[in-house]
Amino acid sequence: MARSRTNGLILVTFLAAGSLFVVPTAALATDPVGNYSYYVDAPPVQGSYVAGTTENFNAGCSTTWPGIGTTDVACDGLGASTFGGASTESSAPTTGGTGTPFASVWADTSMTLSLTTPSTYFGIWWSAGDGPNTLQFYSGDTLVSTFTFYSLVDALSHPTLNGVSGATYATSDYFGNPVDRTNTGEPYAYLHVFAPAGETFDKVVFSETGGGFEFDNVTVASTTQHATDSLVNLAGPGESSSTPAPEATVDPTLATTGMSRDVLGILSAGAVLIVLSGVFLVIARRRLARS
Repeated sequence: MARSRTNGLILVTFLAAGSLFVVPTAALATDPVGNYSYYVDAPPVQGSYVAGTTENFNAGCSTTWPGIGTTDVACDGLGASTFGGASTESSAPTTGGTGTPFASVWADTSMTLSLTTPSTYFGIWWSAGDGPNTLQFYSGDTLVSTFTFYSLVDALSHPTLNGVSGATYATSDYFGNPVDRTNTGEPYAYLHVFAPAGETFDKVVFSETGGGFEFDNVTVASTTQHATDSLVNLAGPGESSSTPAPEATVDPTLATTGMSRDVLGILSAGAVLIVLSGVFLVIARRRLARS
């Protein structure tokens, strides 16, 4: 009877100690969903520098975007006007030239672009911009990131924007169609979107709750891409790249292990409990031997 009670105490004690080592998977996560990076290019860039696949809408706006994917509804194909129609697909700053057809999604509607291949990069020339213009990125049925152009509108309320390299752009240069310099009350800019390392998206939802969401030169790439130094960070990891991580987040002695300080604390607590368990078992054995 004494041996049975002792074995029970041993089992319970080690189960309690062992439970400290069951660490939830989420505790080890290092790349939270939604950690996408958004950048705006220099004015008046109208195309992407990324060697992906581009839809320029010159042949209209059907539900099939060759080499990119398909949409659930067709966007509206429009002829070049003061509100849109890039004059080039080049990534070099360009003014003048002849505008080409462009696309639009109208107020209180949405369009879902399903990509043929999961992608890591998305670029779009945003013309005659409105804050309510919205892009949502999905991986399967999971929403992984949302960008409303209010972020860009807010950035353009400052006199200048600063590129990663230190280049400075006058925000006034973003206002007005770069092709004919009309519509100076609305911004025109090329937006670059980068998925976090190791992640992809396979659907993009375009929506608008105000006026029209006009765009052109949509570029998509499935290989790893990087922001160039000339870009201006609007949201995502890039905006804090010069800010060191909080001291409490990572133990410097574990720099190459990927272990967080929280996990180290759990393991340390477990070690202490095992030592205390040994003392408890010795006392328990003596008491049982006397009974």
